[in-house]
Amino acid sequence: MTDTELVDAFIREIGKSEDQTLFRQFLPEGVAPEDVAPLLTEPWHEEDPDVSPWAPWRPLRVQTPPDVLKAFYERVPGPLPSLYERLILTCHWGEVDLGEFRLLPNFPPALDGLVSAIQNDAFMFRVLSSHKLVQFGKGPDVDYDPVCFDLNQRSADGDCAIVKADHEEILIHERLRVVGVLASSFRELVRRTIASGNPV
Repeated sequence: MTDTELVDAFIREIGKSEDQTLFRQFLPEGVAPEDVAPLLTEPWHEEDPDVSPWAPWRPLRVQTPPDVLKAFYERVPGPLPSLYERLILTCHWGEVDLGEFRLLPNFPPALDGLVSAIQNDAFMFRVLSSHKLVQFGKGPDVDYDPVCFDLNQRSADGDCAIVKADHEEILIHERLRVVGVLASSFRELVRRTIASGNPV
């Protein structure tokens, strides 16, 4: 597959999730309800006072100019793998569980919403960044462990190993403990995610 085909197939996987719901109270700081409106397939449901307003969403194809990456990298360590750059410039989405990991949201406006998601836990962001790790996901379901690009482990093409860190070690002891390597590269993780959604 070409990179374009990989990104297209990965976006289709993002769109397959059955439970694609945004809760307004869980939007990252700096992301306003009106920012995510283009992703919503229905207006916010606000009829139950005991439940945060919620709405279903779907991935939204976009064409973000590559020059926004310059501002992105002023706020987030990098560079990140080119396949991930292509993905974030091509689509907006909410947080989605892809089985092996949850993908952090890439909310509008272009890359500002993604920065808000990456930096949502300022303490976690600071500790991870100090070790040249950039979070782009979490463990599956309710697993809060950050899934990260390890900028220390790069291949010749600039891709990075994908590692998972223990969030409690970071938040309680301000210490990094890598609990696993999910993939040798983002490309490998993308291919595996696509394959898991399309069993032979």
